[in-house]
Amino acid sequence: MVRIRAIAAGINTKIGNHMFRSTGITTYLKNGGTIENAAAMASHASTRTTQ
Repeated sequence: MVRIRAIAAGINTKIGNHMFRSTGITTYLKNGGTIENAAAMASHASTRTTQ
């Protein structure tokens, strides 16, 4: 759905729901969040997946 809306708006780039997820986690970590909490928010079984 995000990609369809982006194309309709004339945004010619790869975009999707996962981009919002990864951007949110990255922003959280850059603002002092812990890797353990980030892994939990992303439902990752291991912090290695989050890194």
